[in-house]
Amino acid sequence: MKKIAKIALLLVMVAGILVNTSWAAPVSQDTAKKVALNWMNEKSNKGFTSGDVSAPTDAKRDSSTPYYIFNFNSNGWAIISGDDVAYPVIAYSETGAYTNTTLPPAFEEWMNNISQQVSSSSNKTLRSSDNPKAKVAWDRLSVAPENFVPQKDRRENSVEPLLGNLQWNQSEYYNALSPADSLGRGSDGHAYAGCVATAMAQVMKYHRYPERGTGSYSYDDLSNKDSDGSTIPYSAYGRQSADFGSATYNWSTMPDSLSSYNNDVATLLYHVGVSVNMNYGPKGSGANVDYNAKNALINYFKYDRSLYYASKAKYSGTDWINLLKSELNAARPIIYVGYGTGGHAFVCDGYKDADYFHFNWGWGGYLDGFFLLNDLTPGSSNFNNTQGGLMGVKPAVAPTPTCTFNVTPESRSFDAAGGTGTISVSVASGCSWTSVSDSSWITITSGSSGNGYGTVYYSVGANLTASSRTGTITIGGKTVVISQAAGKIPPEPPPIPKTECSYYAVSPEFSHFTTSGGNGTINVTAASGCSWDAVSNADWIMLLGSSGTGNGMVMYSVTPNSSFMPRTGTVSIEDKTFTITQEAVSCYRVISGVSISVLRCGGTIKLVIQVSVISWGTDCPPLRIIINDSWLALSSEETAQRDDTTITHFINVEPNPDSTPRSTTIYVEGEPVTINQEGSSHYKGGVFTVDETGIVTTDWLYDGGRYQGEFGIFNLTGMESLTPGSPEFIAEAAKRVLSNSNQGYLVFSDLSEGARFSGLLGGEAKDWNTGDYKGLKNFAMTPGTQFATILVPNSTFVSLAQNPETEDPNKRPLFSLVSSNPAYGMYLGQMTDINGMGKAYSYEDKDAATSDWDFNDLIVQITGAESDIPTIDSLNVTRSDSKQKRDGFADWRTDSELGRLIMSHVELAQTTNPITVTLKGSATLLVFDAQGEVIGKSGGTLVGANFAMTADSQTVTLPDTGSYRIVIQGVKAETCLLSVKDAQGNLKEIQVDTALHQVFSTSTALETPTASASYDFNGDGTVDNTDVGMLVKHWNSCKGQQKYDAFFDVNDDGCITVADIMTVLNAKTVN
Repeated sequence: MKKIAKIALLLVMVAGILVNTSWAAPVSQDTAKKVALNWMNEKSNKGFTSGDVSAPTDAKRDSSTPYYIFNFNSNGWAIISGDDVAYPVIAYSETGAYTNTTLPPAFEEWMNNISQQVSSSSNKTLRSSDNPKAKVAWDRLSVAPENFVPQKDRRENSVEPLLGNLQWNQSEYYNALSPADSLGRGSDGHAYAGCVATAMAQVMKYHRYPERGTGSYSYDDLSNKDSDGSTIPYSAYGRQSADFGSATYNWSTMPDSLSSYNNDVATLLYHVGVSVNMNYGPKGSGANVDYNAKNALINYFKYDRSLYYASKAKYSGTDWINLLKSELNAARPIIYVGYGTGGHAFVCDGYKDADYFHFNWGWGGYLDGFFLLNDLTPGSSNFNNTQGGLMGVKPAVAPTPTCTFNVTPESRSFDAAGGTGTISVSVASGCSWTSVSDSSWITITSGSSGNGYGTVYYSVGANLTASSRTGTITIGGKTVVISQAAGKIPPEPPPIPKTECSYYAVSPEFSHFTTSGGNGTINVTAASGCSWDAVSNADWIMLLGSSGTGNGMVMYSVTPNSSFMPRTGTVSIEDKTFTITQEAVSCYRVISGVSISVLRCGGTIKLVIQVSVISWGTDCPPLRIIINDSWLALSSEETAQRDDTTITHFINVEPNPDSTPRSTTIYVEGEPVTINQEGSSHYKGGVFTVDETGIVTTDWLYDGGRYQGEFGIFNLTGMESLTPGSPEFIAEAAKRVLSNSNQGYLVFSDLSEGARFSGLLGGEAKDWNTGDYKGLKNFAMTPGTQFATILVPNSTFVSLAQNPETEDPNKRPLFSLVSSNPAYGMYLGQMTDINGMGKAYSYEDKDAATSDWDFNDLIVQITGAESDIPTIDSLNVTRSDSKQKRDGFADWRTDSELGRLIMSHVELAQTTNPITVTLKGSATLLVFDAQGEVIGKSGGTLVGANFAMTADSQTVTLPDTGSYRIVIQGVKAETCLLSVKDAQGNLKEIQVDTALHQVFSTSTALETPTASASYDFNGDGTVDNTDVGMLVKHWNSCKGQQKYDAFFDVNDDGCITVADIMTVLNAKTVN
């Protein structure tokens, strides 16, 4: 019982029960009772009758009944919807009973939420065609109990409650060390322990960790608020302190429930309360989960730093269900919350089938049960997106487990025909176990050994004897009793006439053999002196001792069955018949199993099994494949491919939502096949991986945004524990970018440089490209390193590092990453591959959720790394958040001349062998094509060419087609080294002695350049308007200014003025 301080928690964990049927209609008590009875018999196998079901407790809301609650003689309860607009079964438990007094506040709030949902949706006009799932369930469950057909037991798709019988509370005994209330209020004169503390403490008790905490904490408890928001008098309890490092948490002395004072339990609950800054109160105590509880577990109780808070609003309904299941499959209970006016924290510790999850309310076990938890259907309000929980709660150092085994069920009965069954094993992770059958007729088919939570699968053979029988399966010292009814009882033989040979009897009357055959005996009963003969009616049944007198025995042998058809044969003994049946050989026999590794993103994989084919006849059954894990699904039999020696099946593998790798074993004709799947990262996409060269090369191609920001790359190694998009994550990313090391680099700054291409793409109002183009840039990173890109739209990385919590949308960073825990700047489509070749990308300079999706704000080429960035074309139909369609926008790649030029450059640069020109020295290197297009320090419009600059050199790479002019502009007297390598790999190195204002040029790549006339800036042999235009770009600038270039200061007076222009104009050789 508590209220959460920072975030008001509303219990809506089952919001999502509503689905559409035919026109909404109220459900009668009689129909609801049938549904409850059929459901509980299907789930519990207790054989309830109508007399075991109590009169319902119904919830009145205005004139409607949103739900009914039925008790089953204190052996369970079920909550059934009061309107067929909702899914029939809302919640249930196979133990306990419901009373309408002293309800857990969380449960009470949940019921009120259910009432609102059912009442709200029942007033809407809904059709069953919208979602037939509910109608099918109503039709199946509302039949008369005598006509009800239970579905197959699906316990293999479940995790039994991990907390087991742990049933702690917040009140008397548990709150013994909570602050004493001066007015004697609360429970036992103390403030309540708080639901956050109770949930955390129960999960810690489950892990039995830590033995000792670390550090200490103190704070001043403030006044508590009542449900109406008013301050509760005298509810500020003053200074609260706990020394976690000096405390020893004695887990072995903490029972599953208390009926008297227990200092160890009370100490734990108080310490946990202090660790989360509990706001204690006489009516309820509250604390924050997503921040305080998370940090307390890590900093004070030494839990693994990878734990994180997940909000359901950031996930689809299916992804949220899968996330919860992955945590529970890994034996990690979840500290779960829901947000609202009151709100509560509790523990989610198990699930059954698809959508029923077990909640421990922290209220002494009262009304713990399984609750439907899935998405709301069309037409109903979205009540559930404010849920959340702490994921990945596990000790930083796994303690030595206390191996207390629990098995469910502890007994099972079968009829004479036999069948199959499962046993759920619950024990701490690290506890290994084996399952052993004591009877030949009970066979372990899967799960003969395991570690931690698991499932044992077994089969029970047909009982062909006249007696019932009992056997056991032993797992970790726990015994499961398997009983089976008797088979056919032969009739008592009539008295044997003493004087006539008219009566003969044989026993047994039948026998069954596997494909390998075997030996057996037939007992013959006859009067003394009466002879008999035994005759085999099948050539595969051989007789030994085929005749006799009086009582005797026939021995026989059954040969192996090499056919793929079962067979039946008989032995005749006088007027009696003895029947023998034998199993068929499989149409195929698995020769060898396989092991398959799967990426974290899942997908469809091939399962190729080598077989020894005996027959592909039409009577061959399908290959028997047993899959025990819900994250794998076998495609239909029709998709299987087979030839003379192999069968290929296709298996669909779901993405792994957990960072921990997972493995499972499937069985193909009894042979094991191991499927291993790597763990996921925080990210669903947007990650680059450095290739074997260890050099990442970037080229800023186009600047289409009005913002002036900075672009960088940062190493993702070691950032796994940081929540993507959090201030801590942003600060670390900025720090790495500013390091200009293997950890990250500042790639370019719009404040001081420009892009290669200028002009307009799409609907821009003006050309935003300013500053000099700096060419290609190379960054050294370790091969195999994973990195991401980051754009600060209208600020700097220095500013971002100082203020990573900024909420200014123009200054918050945007990432290439698509996070599995989405935050601001973590969206699909923030960065896209513009041509599907994985080397050139566009970037939106506003977060993708609110941008215009024109993908022309920033275009950059990145080579030397592979990426999983989505292509523009894959996003063309509908945005991931469905808020806006991209189709209808002009495609700048094809609809504008500049766009086509950029695309040609990207594709040419990626597909041709380059000519490489490198100049070492202070002079400026430029290359012109036949049309006068330039690549180099002062420009970059030549398609397919690239420019790169280091501290002591400039390099231009050119396509191997066309003609070029290489130009060197001197800026001082020095000897420069020009290195030229043609497309065939021929290399020539040339020394060039330069002087200020001097120009050298050559039109052949491997020839020595020659000096040009004065003021022939482009080296084309003439002084013309083109040269004047090159100078004018630097006009009206002086030393120290960005535009100033000493090469164009032809008068050497420190400024480029009209006088310089007139000097060149007077030297023109072409008008």
